[in-house]
Amino acid sequence: MIGYNDTGWPSLGLDRGILRALAKKKFKCPTAVQSRAIPLVLAGKDVLARAHTGSGKTAAYLLPAIHKIMQRSDSKTKSNPRVLILVPTHELAQQVMKEAVSFLVECAPTLRAGELTCSGSADVLPRNFAGVPPEILVSTPSRVAACIRGGKFPPRALNSGLEFFVLDEADLLLSFGYEDDIRCIADATERGCQCMLVSATSPDDLSKLKAIVLHNPVNVDIALENNFVSGRVKEEQVTTGKSAVMPLISHYALEILEKDKLLYCMALLRLGLCKKKSLVFVSSPDAAVRLRLFLHKFGIPCCVLHEELPANSRAHILHEFNRGVYDYMIAAADDLSSSISVVNDDNKDFTKHTKRKRNAMSHAQTEFGVVRGIDFKDVHTVLNLDVPISASDYIHRVGRTGRAGQPGTAITLTTPKNARALEDMLSRHSVSRHDTRSAIALMPYKMLRREAVEALRYRAEDAARAVGRTAVREARLRELRAELLNSERLAAHFDGNPTDLALLKRASCLISHQEQPHLCHLPSYIRSQKVTCSSAKTGKKNKHTEGEKLTDETTDEIHDDHDEPSEYLKKRKTSRSKDFAHKSSNPSSKNLSWKGAN
Repeated sequence: MIGYNDTGWPSLGLDRGILRALAKKKFKCPTAVQSRAIPLVLAGKDVLARAHTGSGKTAAYLLPAIHKIMQRSDSKTKSNPRVLILVPTHELAQQVMKEAVSFLVECAPTLRAGELTCSGSADVLPRNFAGVPPEILVSTPSRVAACIRGGKFPPRALNSGLEFFVLDEADLLLSFGYEDDIRCIADATERGCQCMLVSATSPDDLSKLKAIVLHNPVNVDIALENNFVSGRVKEEQVTTGKSAVMPLISHYALEILEKDKLLYCMALLRLGLCKKKSLVFVSSPDAAVRLRLFLHKFGIPCCVLHEELPANSRAHILHEFNRGVYDYMIAAADDLSSSISVVNDDNKDFTKHTKRKRNAMSHAQTEFGVVRGIDFKDVHTVLNLDVPISASDYIHRVGRTGRAGQPGTAITLTTPKNARALEDMLSRHSVSRHDTRSAIALMPYKMLRREAVEALRYRAEDAARAVGRTAVREARLRELRAELLNSERLAAHFDGNPTDLALLKRASCLISHQEQPHLCHLPSYIRSQKVTCSSAKTGKKNKHTEGEKLTDETTDEIHDDHDEPSEYLKKRKTSRSKDFAHKSSNPSSKNLSWKGAN
């Protein structure tokens, strides 16, 4: 982990066991938010912390929470949770729980961390813990509130023994409509329980939650800019910028036509202009599946993540992506769900039908989240195929890269209609947050040349026609049948009903799936465009630049490429004949090389 602060871990007052765990996990030194927040939590103060994504906010509340439990391990309230952590999505709950377990294994093996799963009814939720909750309980507010209302927790489970109450991604908890659930939980907790709110946006947006759970909190506001600011505002406040490092993200905008989005996305990935690993955001599950089918035709393996997949499948996909099985992930962004707030960032929406979509969103979707909180490992590039509907959504999308001090790149494909609107939206966001020095400046993306895109156009248009609504529907059906076959709950049913299993497998085989392996091959005349793009900066000569002749091997490769249409071959043959006639009549042109058709 890259540290931002000169102060070491021992000076924060953490237990020695935690220090040993930090050393084993190679946490060299605390980040700015950790060095400011941890001593305040250990001192028993309520804390409201704001820091950018990837700044170590999770450890800022997990470490002091574990310290408190270790210091009072002889407590008489072992039958109740000692720490309650609320997060907006099931995926983030799993991530926080795994991080807590990784620390406990190293410093306190007898302590436990657990999660209230989002599947099943409230009647079966506490059974996972055999009647004894873990010391650290992580969940979404709706799960905990369901247990409280249904009387599934032990008596006074949250009123006696709960020492630390954490709300992670607090702004998103409000956006997802969890306010009533949080009030229910707060009423069930002991009045003097210490609380901490963690967010990536301005604390001014959290006035409702502050009134519900905090008591005379200390604001820890880690500014994005590198200027040192100090002072007191309304409440006791610790603000810093000296030790905070602004996320090293380069923001680019590429203006194209709406119909060319698939083409440009494929060109960016196929020509290697997006450094791996890459995360591609689209607007809906159908769009995600269509893009995966489209990219698959060009030999670009990728995985898809969206809210309609079962929780176990989503967890497996995240795990496979994080361990490097896939270099590209297509995610259906949960922008609509993350924008269900009383006041929108920009007081206006990008689409006229956003409000109707918001009202139609199911509760199951609110417990799924990709844009915020989830820690994708080693993501270097974020590609927005669709413009986010708010500045906050844009910030949290691109926040999946540039984490822990690592550089990252964010590319947004815009259209003539929304290019200017995106810039204005980001500008208004920085002004409303009084954060103009850290305003996001979108730069035009110039690494992808138009000639390189046009060389791929005829391939892309044919492939795009092959992945229409019917193909997407068939792919979704295959996806659903695969989930049914892999379902643990249906395994017993299939054992007793082998005919149903055979019919389901047969139905999966009946769906046609045409392969076009020739599209995976990238001819040299197209690859030369890629080299030209990169050589403009490096100063290296292109393989097909002037002064170098095209080799026989390369020429054969181009002519043997059977996926080119006959019209295209005829045009190039005519072009080569003209070039030959020109060379014969003009002696000075003998040393000129043929560059390949664009």
